[in-house]
Amino acid sequence: MNRDPLGTAAKWRALAAAKSLSIRDLMIEVSSRQAFVGSRPAVGCAAEKRGRTFLDGA
Repeated sequence: MNRDPLGTAAKWRALAAAKSLSIRDLMIEVSSRQAFVGSRPAVGCAAEKRGRTFLDGA
């Protein structure tokens, strides 16, 4: 797992703000694209779950 979750969250927030990314688009940007395969709702759900899991561990 990430050794600096708060630092990573800050970097991700800055990246999302700079590129005007949605949560879904941010997760695709920072993750392996192969991790997000399926319909738009399924990918969004998976991205949200992954993001929440990361932030809950912070």
